[in-house]
Amino acid sequence: MKKAITIAMAILVALTTCAFAQDKATPTEVYEQVNKASEMLTQLGEDGLPAFNDPKGEFVWKDSYVFVLNCSKLTLAGHPDKRFVGADATKIVDMKTKAPILKQACETATPKGLWMAYYWPYPGSKEIARKVSFSVPVEVNGTKYIVGAGVWDEEVDVDKLNAGAK
Repeated sequence: MKKAITIAMAILVALTTCAFAQDKATPTEVYEQVNKASEMLTQLGEDGLPAFNDPKGEFVWKDSYVFVLNCSKLTLAGHPDKRFVGADATKIVDMKTKAPILKQACETATPKGLWMAYYWPYPGSKEIARKVSFSVPVEVNGTKYIVGAGVWDEEVDVDKLNAGAK
């Protein structure tokens, strides 16, 4: 009986691990979602911003989400967690280095997009982990926005991702 319980527990752990692994966003998905979101924001302008605030919307998937930053005001313009919408981006910092990650995204944005790594809490947790985000600039009525999303990954190589950004 003990052996059967041990085997059942091992199977359950393996299935649970696989389920969680499938729920993790990939850099490819992030790249695709950010480009899709930036095209939508370009077409709809500020009328498109509410789409990023819906926690069950098309720009929230697996363990990731698309955010939009207004670089002129340095505030978050779109985020599925409404506590962040309108937040002062200069106060949103890397949890290890305390560098203002969103302000940095506005300053370093390139037309082809940019990948960067920083430490941020995993959704629904206070535990911080390495997050790698991709962001692209979008101009709407003379206002520069950054559209971005990321994955929590300790190993992905940011330099290789940036070399592959089109």
